[in-house]
Amino acid sequence: MLIAAKSSLLLPSHALSVLSTFVAPGEMPNAAKSNLKESQGKLIIETYQRCHGNVVHTARELAVSRNTVYRELRRSGLR
Repeated sequence: MLIAAKSSLLLPSHALSVLSTFVAPGEMPNAAKSNLKESQGKLIIETYQRCHGNVVHTARELAVSRNTVYRELRRSGLR
């Protein structure tokens, strides 16, 4: 990250004004959480289909647990 200042002296207030625009860990907006879960679910389903319905292969390819795959399959109504 680059912080620019009009003067040659960089003050803490310059950094605070930039850093205040970032979201603190654990405070992700609900819309972003929703999009993340949706994208994750889509990736799991696509990989599951590409693996011809093999949960073990799907989990290994995505480096997630089989439970994660099963949970997404139940949520999407495929199992």
